[in-house]
Amino acid sequence: MDEEPITASDYFQKGVEYLQNQQFDKALECVNNAIARNYFGGDIALVKGEILFELKRHDEALEWFNRAPELDNSLAAEATLWKGRVFFEKQQFGRALSAFNRVIDMTPMPGDAYLNKGMVLCERGDFLKAIEALDEARGLIGDSDDKLAEILFWQGRSLRGLRRDGEAAATLEKVIGLTPDFVEAYVELGELYRSQGQLGKACEIYTRGLKEFPNDPSIANDYGNALRDLGKLDESLEQLSRAVKFDGPTSVAVYNRALTFERMNRWDDALADYAAVVNANPRDIDARLRRLDLLARQDRFAEAFKELDTFDEDERGVPEVQEGIARLFNRQVRILEIEGKASDVLAMYQLLLKVHPDFLDLDNPGKQYESSRERHERILALLESIKPDDANADLLALLRAVLYAKIERRAESLEYLERAKAGPFPEVAWLLYADIMYYDLQDPEQALKAVDKALEMRPEFIAALWLKVAVLYEGLRDFDGAINIYRRVLDISHDNPAVLHALGEVYLDHGQPFRALMCFRRMVSLSPGDSAMQRELAQCYLALGRTVEAVAELERLRANNEGDLELTLDLSEAMIRGGRREEARLLIERVMAENKGLSPSVDASSWELLSELANMNRMYDEALTWLDRIDNEELSSLGMLQKGIALAGLGKTDVARESFEELCAERGAETREGRKGRIELAKLLRARGERDRARLLIEEALDGAPYHWRTRALLVWVLREMGESDAAEAQERLITLHRDLEPGMRFMSTEEYADAADEFRRLSGKYQGEADVSYWLAAAQCMAGQYDGAALSLRHAISIEPGLADRARLDPFFDEFAFSELQAEQSTDDLGGS
Repeated sequence: MDEEPITASDYFQKGVEYLQNQQFDKALECVNNAIARNYFGGDIALVKGEILFELKRHDEALEWFNRAPELDNSLAAEATLWKGRVFFEKQQFGRALSAFNRVIDMTPMPGDAYLNKGMVLCERGDFLKAIEALDEARGLIGDSDDKLAEILFWQGRSLRGLRRDGEAAATLEKVIGLTPDFVEAYVELGELYRSQGQLGKACEIYTRGLKEFPNDPSIANDYGNALRDLGKLDESLEQLSRAVKFDGPTSVAVYNRALTFERMNRWDDALADYAAVVNANPRDIDARLRRLDLLARQDRFAEAFKELDTFDEDERGVPEVQEGIARLFNRQVRILEIEGKASDVLAMYQLLLKVHPDFLDLDNPGKQYESSRERHERILALLESIKPDDANADLLALLRAVLYAKIERRAESLEYLERAKAGPFPEVAWLLYADIMYYDLQDPEQALKAVDKALEMRPEFIAALWLKVAVLYEGLRDFDGAINIYRRVLDISHDNPAVLHALGEVYLDHGQPFRALMCFRRMVSLSPGDSAMQRELAQCYLALGRTVEAVAELERLRANNEGDLELTLDLSEAMIRGGRREEARLLIERVMAENKGLSPSVDASSWELLSELANMNRMYDEALTWLDRIDNEELSSLGMLQKGIALAGLGKTDVARESFEELCAERGAETREGRKGRIELAKLLRARGERDRARLLIEEALDGAPYHWRTRALLVWVLREMGESDAAEAQERLITLHRDLEPGMRFMSTEEYADAADEFRRLSGKYQGEADVSYWLAAAQCMAGQYDGAALSLRHAISIEPGLADRARLDPFFDEFAFSELQAEQSTDDLGGS
């Protein structure tokens, strides 16, 4: 319609035309003119509601969608669909689902309603149900409709939410193939690869996206971030500047560009960008903290304290702000120390301790000192000039105790500690006392009592919690206690990378690779370019028996790190576990040739792996030849295991026994080598008639891997030889159960939870009285997002074996489960429902 509209119908048609061309303001003007000229029916109510929806005026849109069915009842389903979309935009997911379910009931072909329902379920985190709804949408809409790409996009997002990243990537690639102009698909797929640490693939996706959308700020922004992670700072700056140009000065890309400027040491440019972010949003804490840090790092303290004045009292209670304030104080206090302003220095220490004792840093020499020791001695000298009537003189005993401990004058430190316990911040004094008890006097029991005293006074004292972890884990070998403390630290300091890394290593070292995998994955998502975390992921896959994924992960890393010999050895080990022995041997030989004896640890690891290959081929003499090159005290747990196997294979059972005994003393049954060492030692002892000890060792191995039915079969042989036929038969029943559980357990280890749930559900009919089957069904259902079914299954398992409630609370598969659901009084007749 080229001519000027005259009638109400003309204005309405022109408004629809503007709506289709996404000229929403003009569309609204025309529709309002149509209404003013008495064009008023259900169709115009829907059109005006849609225009207001596109203009983000959601409450007004809702009013017009409510009017449409009043004016024309045949539009009720379409109006309800639009109302659901409004609720979705307002993140009122329950009301949105209710609306879409009503549309499904009202219409014979509710494809759009199922699509929108799937979108809501995905955003709400009900990923499995989202996929079911989207499958329904696809079945109704068909593969030829232009909505297929949108359905697949949301399926890809849902698959990603279920951690099925391979399927998610393939699905999103299909979206791009079907509809190259689907901008969100590039963003989502790029983010998926970036979160996995596959920055090269992420950049490839962003490049493809920018070819289709050269002016899209979201792709340019994400591309700039990935380039920064890769260290390509000039290219990062170029992309982020493009994003700012396209999206304006309030864009998130301004903040990200400031991060790149920081990496380039262009401080003033970074400060200017952060200032722009704050101007757009004066309450943006992150940008204000970055400015505070930058100013302090440049010793621009007057400006830094002016920036600090912008934080109100509530903001200063936020942990991130407290850390920022502490960094400022710690930088300034070093300058005050150099200037010899003793009273000002003492006052600043008082301020730091009041922010939080965790933030008092007396070790960092900064650029002012040559070493920490030099700083400690200077501070002690400064404290000598403090007058007794100084406002902060009561802090002197604590500071002297801390500093004398740092320069290894323990007697003087302990003398001042007694006074410090009665002064301000006694929790710091008790922590220092615990530190001396543990590290200097090797008394973990006393250290634990002292650190608990500090934590009674200040429960969120992270330095004290770290020491408690060390005391429990290293000193008292209390693995579960240490894990609980790590979790407390994470509750206080969310996503703390040091804690996540340490916790992941502890889990991996103690036979909990799935928990370790979750920790390292979180770290990869926080630091996508960290190759060390990718190696840790590969070790988790290896421990989970997922050798193909472990090899793929390590091969990808090795392609970018050809000279990393230790990485190549990790790859060799993964190949051995995956049965690719000849390839592994060639890689190990290449490592030895490149190393040329320069790194003894690389040579030792190579020899141990070659000994494992030799033992696999029953070439025991060759295995010992490799291992004899390593001093006994330098052997790793793998080396000790292989040495014992080689000696046993040559009939040298006494020496083999010594090797296995040493291994069992060093490694718990929850570890691979510790478990295998116990099994091999048990075989030796059984052959020598020492069946009681053999039985204990096998039971220890089963404590570490209770579902390893082949180990249980060895226990059956020993029990029958001991004449305990009833016990042997009980174990044989467990073997049958565990063999039946094995396919489902394999699905669990590969994170195919829906398939695992189907497998365990099938078994639940055969083993109705077995708590284990219901427990694993509940775990699979929980990980698959089938929380209602999980509650029923877990409740059934606990009714048979009450102790499973405590086990579930510590089980990573139930991390997302609401245990309050167990209190509900529901029938278990529909056990296994999803």
